[in-house]
Amino acid sequence: MVAFIILGTLCVPLAVMKVRVLSPQRRKFVGFSAWKDPAYNFYVLGNFIAFMGAWTPFYYVGLYALDLGVTLADTAFYILCVITAGSVFGRLGPNYLSARIGMYNVLLPCTILTGILAFCFIRTRSLWSIILTGVLYGVVSGALVSIAPTICLQISPNRALIGTRMGMAFATVSIGVLIGTPIAGNLLDAHWFRLLLPSLGPVLLSEHSS
Repeated sequence: MVAFIILGTLCVPLAVMKVRVLSPQRRKFVGFSAWKDPAYNFYVLGNFIAFMGAWTPFYYVGLYALDLGVTLADTAFYILCVITAGSVFGRLGPNYLSARIGMYNVLLPCTILTGILAFCFIRTRSLWSIILTGVLYGVVSGALVSIAPTICLQISPNRALIGTRMGMAFATVSIGVLIGTPIAGNLLDAHWFRLLLPSLGPVLLSEHSS
């Protein structure tokens, strides 16, 4: 279902968009010379690590709230909707700001805040604290998603390499996205939330086992 939604929404831009400036040479499918560029390697590595963990709260925040006992199974899903709503603003506002103060000056603090807010979930004990943390997490992680690809434009030596380098970068980063949440899920299966909630761990673990 999601694939058909994506297909339908992409049909519009594919039908109306056009290339503003054509590249003077044919674009390569793969450019191995990019891996000799230290800036490009650090860019790909940083995105790989960031995106490997960025989606974990989206997947498990509802389950976390359920185990805290601050919401019901029928309403836990809406916590994800709240975080996603914050992500919408995160993909618009920071981009507007980055055009004025620079993409790096916005992306770096938003990436750091994404990591900090992920740890802040550990101290949330009420529904409203989870929602507030979730909204803020959605905003800063939304900036990470929307601004990170544009950095590739600045570190590419010419226009002809932008598409190739971006495709190579996010083909690599997609592996991090693919493995990040399953790793978190395996950790959750092994330890549940008792590592995050020492005082509630035995109770939550017993409920999970039952």
